[in-house]
Amino acid sequence: QNIKMKEEVRIWMDGAFDLMHYGHINAFRQGRELGTYLIVGVNSDESIAQCKGSAPILNHDERVAMVRSCKFVDQVIEQVPYIMDEHYVSYILNDLRIDFVVHGDDECLVNGQDVYKTAKQAQKFCTVPRTPGISTTDILGRMLLIVHYQLEKKKDKDTLNISHSMLNFIPPRFFLTSRLQCAFAQEKRLAPKSNETVVYIAGAFDLFHPGHIELLKQAKRYGDYLLVGLFSDDSLVRLGRKPISNAHERLLNLLGCSLVDDVLLDAPIDGLDEHAIDLFCIDFILSPPQQHEEAIKLPQDAYAIAKRRGLHQCLSFQSTLSILDIAKRIYIQYDTLVLRYNEKRLKEGAYYAAATEREKKKEDN
Repeated sequence: QNIKMKEEVRIWMDGAFDLMHYGHINAFRQGRELGTYLIVGVNSDESIAQCKGSAPILNHDERVAMVRSCKFVDQVIEQVPYIMDEHYVSYILNDLRIDFVVHGDDECLVNGQDVYKTAKQAQKFCTVPRTPGISTTDILGRMLLIVHYQLEKKKDKDTLNISHSMLNFIPPRFFLTSRLQCAFAQEKRLAPKSNETVVYIAGAFDLFHPGHIELLKQAKRYGDYLLVGLFSDDSLVRLGRKPISNAHERLLNLLGCSLVDDVLLDAPIDGLDEHAIDLFCIDFILSPPQQHEEAIKLPQDAYAIAKRRGLHQCLSFQSTLSILDIAKRIYIQYDTLVLRYNEKRLKEGAYYAAATEREKKKEDN
């Protein structure tokens, strides 16, 4: 009752958030709905390596950048430990004035011990349901398949040359409901104001990562309202870039990003025509730097209309990360990550089997 009467209810969530995806974003959304202010702690590289048996694929700064970019997150605390001990719980409850610690409804164990045991004993722990069909394990599995496929083709592993040609066989694994899309689209503005500068940039935005965040930050500097064009799966296949994540997955990642004001689905790969430019009141149409992975080879006239109207600008900055960089990092840790993947897959299978059994019992009752 005291919690309900408070004007501000502070929620704490923490984790590694390695290869962050829309499942994490949905957990943040659900966590924030339990209160009014969400603080997220990001585990240190050292604590992750110690508790998971391998270093994270993305380093601490990269993982923090991803969490900061989420529109449901109000504050980020860096370098937090993986396991909640009494000192940790005392810090977040007293210093940060946290009302509830929130995590997914799956078990989080290290050496058989519950990571959130202390928070539960303090009766400050709540759970939110996992997002079905997605997990870091699933994303890692897709990337491991890619690297494995290349290793099978190569006699000499030291000469592994990862390129976009290896990204052409991963099938879509997720289907979007209107309910989930609406939940992610909340807080997005319906339209720009008449005095705002509208910026448009299009791309694949596959396996959403810090390199994309930097691209969107650079784009947002050109105006007030950022409209992102999202190429369809079919369009990317025609361009020789079948995505790792399907269009629905890529859409949710963009909708969860605080830098993005709206998303244009099935964006035309040959560029916006006069009608679309006028309809969306676009002031700038941007293209990524040549070295960026979103600088996909488009039809030659893709920016012709934008250039003729004086709306086109080519971004210029040093790209920080790409899918290929991530794949190479996975290659370096390949054997260790395969072991971790197999262990996690068994645990996730047990989790979903138990969840199915609980649902059956509810129906029987």
